[in-house]
Amino acid sequence: MAPPSPPTGLFVAPVSLHYCYHSGMTQIAFREAAFADADLIANLHAESWRHAYRGIFLDTFLDRQAGEERRHYWHARLADLATKDSLVLLAEANGSPAGFVCVETQSEPEWGAFVDNLHVLPRYHGQGIGKRLVAAVAEWARSRGKRRMYLWAYEQNKDARGFYESQGWKAVEQVIKDIPGGGERPVVRYVLELVREANRPVICAQDRRAIRQPRAWRNARHRKKNREGNDGENQLHDRGHSPGAT
Repeated sequence: MAPPSPPTGLFVAPVSLHYCYHSGMTQIAFREAAFADADLIANLHAESWRHAYRGIFLDTFLDRQAGEERRHYWHARLADLATKDSLVLLAEANGSPAGFVCVETQSEPEWGAFVDNLHVLPRYHGQGIGKRLVAAVAEWARSRGKRRMYLWAYEQNKDARGFYESQGWKAVEQVIKDIPGGGERPVVRYVLELVREANRPVICAQDRRAIRQPRAWRNARHRKKNREGNDGENQLHDRGHSPGAT
């Protein structure tokens, strides 16, 4: 059965599930993961945990058990996701794993699409990978008719929470959950509304150039402004979203 038509005004991003761009000398490419990627995702996930969750998870678990635990988890998880409406998207930097995101629609559907994991390796931070992964799964959720997405972040994970909040996610509740390796920690549910009051699309900031008007059209507009005594400013602003809008 085809997914339902999305409501108007949802998040739109010029990001394909098979997409690439350059950050300096690095080519960042995105592709959908397959079951054969289970070990690759597990290794990436465990490495990200060792950096981001140091001080949240037990050191003994992170250093000795996380890799094997994640391998068991992702072999089972990908098999389960194959039976669900879901997406696992990998980001690769010059062919090497750099990050991934996992999203599905069945878990607590009243909250929208569930972003189960979002990880980018520390050495690739600052290259726009996390933002593009979020934009891609938002577009995917939109195509399923979802009006929002949600995720859980550890209360102690200040960097991740700062990233989500900078992208418009809102904290709505806090609960205590068990953690891998033993123990409990507070986690915060974040929600991203995919509908905007002004009924206008939100564009991934790194890809805003994709929606700029064709050069010939801009030049013609600029010449027309000059003829009308315009001050010569050549930055075109559209009321919905200027080239600099996010």
